[in-house]
Amino acid sequence: MADLLAKLGLITITPVSPAGSGVQLDTDPETYKTEWPRRQSIHEGIDGAVTKQDFGRITKDITIMLDSGPNQWLNKSTVKALEALSVVKRQLVKFEDGEGNVYNTCTIEDFSPNQAKGMRGLYTYTLVLRCLDASPTRLSG
Repeated sequence: MADLLAKLGLITITPVSPAGSGVQLDTDPETYKTEWPRRQSIHEGIDGAVTKQDFGRITKDITIMLDSGPNQWLNKSTVKALEALSVVKRQLVKFEDGEGNVYNTCTIEDFSPNQAKGMRGLYTYTLVLRCLDASPTRLSG
């Protein structure tokens, strides 16, 4: 239990180019989802023949989705820092999740903060990042 509590709020997003200081999320998101689809296609042929081309999973296809849910908030200064990163054209960021996973080159595809109902200065959010590097430092499994 102590190990779990030690990992709260350990997600950091750091600008890569130009380099800058990282933004650490105030709390861990309620939902942290990584999508890593396979590159494949299936082709139907004559007389029921099927050809499947499977090219495996390529790290450049990883999408990371974070959602705060209704009770995991960010404060206003964290929201402003993430907004500043998300509006810069071609901004590259490094994503670290506190579990040992480090994605060295990502882009912020979407950052949508919403002021928490009845909670002045606190925000719920969704954050979507796209991995661009050929190999992350580590993928926990």
